[in-house]
Amino acid sequence: MTIRVTQLLIAAALVAGVGLSAQGKPSEASMEALVAAPRNHKVLYEDDHVRIIEVTVQPGETENLHSHHYPSVFIYDATQPKLRNRLADGTAWDYTRNLGGFSQQSERLHLPPQVRAAMARREADLPAALAAGWPAAMAMGPDTGLPHQVTNLDTFPHHFYRFEFKRIEGTSIMKRTVY
Repeated sequence: MTIRVTQLLIAAALVAGVGLSAQGKPSEASMEALVAAPRNHKVLYEDDHVRIIEVTVQPGETENLHSHHYPSVFIYDATQPKLRNRLADGTAWDYTRNLGGFSQQSERLHLPPQVRAAMARREADLPAALAAGWPAAMAMGPDTGLPHQVTNLDTFPHHFYRFEFKRIEGTSIMKRTVY
């Protein structure tokens, strides 16, 4: 009987996208996007070096709270909807279409300067790339702060690709003769 109850509790936690550590707080592994928000994150390819994830958030939908553990490149191939990004501490900011409007809000956000700079570049680059019929990309480090969740405030899906680097060689590649 106890095993059955335990199995049901574990299954309920997984369905809810929540895992708990011994202290009753979400564990790092349980907050990883593929575990915590599987409805919105689909693995298209994975090996020891990289993982390619397709991210989709439907109109009116809010993702489960989650985080990303690897540095990555976001690749946008379509117009982006109006969004709200909320951190676990309640801090939130809204984007207009094509991820605009961040610059006006960035000063009040307690994000690292390099994150604010990358997001400001994306705000300028994305509309220009899409107008030319090109995809746009933005490099981003792993989530070192709080988990987040995105709400789609628009009438069409939020969709992009996240190319995660599970292993980065950096300058150590120069010591190799074969890869």
